[in-house]
Amino acid sequence: MSAYHRCRRAVTAVLLVAVSAVSTAAMAATPAATEDVKAYALQLCLDQNYERSGRLESDQLRDRSYLLTTYALDNAKPGATAGLQAFVAQQTADYHRGEVPMKDEARRGPFTRIFAQCMAFYRSPALRDFVARQR
Repeated sequence: MSAYHRCRRAVTAVLLVAVSAVSTAAMAATPAATEDVKAYALQLCLDQNYERSGRLESDQLRDRSYLLTTYALDNAKPGATAGLQAFVAQQTADYHRGEVPMKDEARRGPFTRIFAQCMAFYRSPALRDFVARQR
């Protein structure tokens, strides 16, 4: 391989690294969208309560849909993700205990109300206000 081709490859590699670093920094500097933060809170609520109910193992789904949202939160305000996680855990700690009041003759129950309760939390003024205070 000629010196020209080696130099060209080196320059290309350096440019790719630089563009990647700039793109990552730009993404990290972008504030987290309110709806994304609320959606992440919904995901936390569902994951935590299905785990508490015994229907899921810890991190069984390995869903990282809102990973960039957590980076944006913490870049804007260090510790914001941990604060949101604690808030969701405190507000929704007993959702796994709620059951649908119905008789199941096949004895397949009990049936949970986790999804409906987490959706109500997602739409709640408490979550909206908490997210607004994080900005």
